[in-house]
Amino acid sequence: MKEVYGSLMASETPPQVKVLRLPGLPDKGDIVDWLQNHAPDWDGLQSFPSTEKAWAISELKEELKKAEPVPENWTLAV
Repeated sequence: MKEVYGSLMASETPPQVKVLRLPGLPDKGDIVDWLQNHAPDWDGLQSFPSTEKAWAISELKEELKKAEPVPENWTLAV
């Protein structure tokens, strides 16, 4: 994650970044893995199942409330 953060901060207009720790992710897992925990038949390449979209949006909104600031040790040297 720290490498991705460094790349984002190197852009001309760096975005605001927070860390979101989604429950149940495998080591080095991402949003696709998290969504597949709840929609195991979804391959991550096709559109997300419409029957699961309302749930996913609601859950993600709740998880986003728990987003954390970037750790201080990620600060880039100027």
